[in-house]
Amino acid sequence: MTTETPWHIRLPRTEHEHWFKNLVNLHDLTQHWIRDLQVDRPAHFLPRGLDENLRQHLWVLENLSSARLEQFLDDQSPGDFLSQLEKAIWAFQSWTLSQILGENKSQPNSPIKNLLEQTSWKAGRLISEVRWKRLKTLGKLDLATIFFSLQDSPLSGYPHSKGNLVRRATQKTVEIELQHCPHQLTFPEIQSHQDLLCQLHSQWCRGFIYTLNPQVVIEHTMSSPRCTQRWRIG
Repeated sequence: MTTETPWHIRLPRTEHEHWFKNLVNLHDLTQHWIRDLQVDRPAHFLPRGLDENLRQHLWVLENLSSARLEQFLDDQSPGDFLSQLEKAIWAFQSWTLSQILGENKSQPNSPIKNLLEQTSWKAGRLISEVRWKRLKTLGKLDLATIFFSLQDSPLSGYPHSKGNLVRRATQKTVEIELQHCPHQLTFPEIQSHQDLLCQLHSQWCRGFIYTLNPQVVIEHTMSSPRCTQRWRIG
């Protein structure tokens, strides 16, 4: 017999829990940047133009890693809360980059950017190790399995999109379009850093896939209408 949840009880469903887990891991990437580059980021330094709804979620961001979704729900539905949280996480990630780069943002090959790329790679590898540690074939997965693994990741865009669209696939190569990279998002807070965010997320992707199969080489291209990646067995 099916039991429906009363309308006035704000209980998250499985898809809400999965969405929340992905958002936590996306915010983990920002936290890695902050720790590795020692960013000083008191809340009152946030841009004055930040949307008030996002400001209200800043306290949530400080408690994400050890919290459960139910702890944050009051008079909001889980879907409404997660939508606002997602915007806050992206806005905070972009703001963090602004603080890290400072005067160096005009230098495309600066040591700071190189460190950001290394940190992003390590963060992606860590998430992959945690999520897929029980796989007996870890480190030897084929490209098809890796593709579906990446669909279940913080970069998948769940539940808004499937994340990646296969353009061409063979046994040793896969070409995909990124349907949820930063260039596809409409949040105004991230527009000034879309290129860099896209590059850093591609490094996160490389680290994530390295755990699944270190022989995979990834070529990332920023292009219109969608950025693309080509994976091949090296």
